[in-house]
Amino acid sequence: MQYRSTYASYPESLAALFQHEKDDIDLFCRQTGVTCRCKLGFIIIKTAAESWVLHQSALDDTILLYHKNTQDIPARPKAAVYEQYARYHIQDFYVESICYALGYVYLHELCTSRKEIPFEQLPPVMQDFLTYTKRRMERPDRHMRRHKRRALLKQQKKAEKARDAQRIEELIASLFPDSV
Repeated sequence: MQYRSTYASYPESLAALFQHEKDDIDLFCRQTGVTCRCKLGFIIIKTAAESWVLHQSALDDTILLYHKNTQDIPARPKAAVYEQYARYHIQDFYVESICYALGYVYLHELCTSRKEIPFEQLPPVMQDFLTYTKRRMERPDRHMRRHKRRALLKQQKKAEKARDAQRIEELIASLFPDSV
């Protein structure tokens, strides 16, 4: 199951994205009981207790995840920029793929219903999702890796200069034993 999008070129529409991931979506839905369908440019996701909508913004083609309100939810900063829908609030969530969003939705339902299910008893697709998410969180992003690499090189150069200075002092001490 691919939770991260691997496209030669990003699909033009949410419907094309849905068709591209259709097999993985069907597998996920069979194993978890989540329903997912594409209708009029929206992807509607339903669990036993919640409703969700994936929508591609007309502003910048960002794929947004909306959650149906069960209570009054204050607006989020991201919501001021993007489209609003009655009875739904926007999730502060970056959609990598539809399957990733499905994993997020299923996990959200487990958390809100306070179900404590051992990892081994989760559906296989959720075990994969949690393993993928854990690995992704452990790996620093590209910018951070570059920063750490530069810091390491800087430390190595500093240590090299200190060794060179020590060697020079030893050389001077060996050449002029009386001056030290």
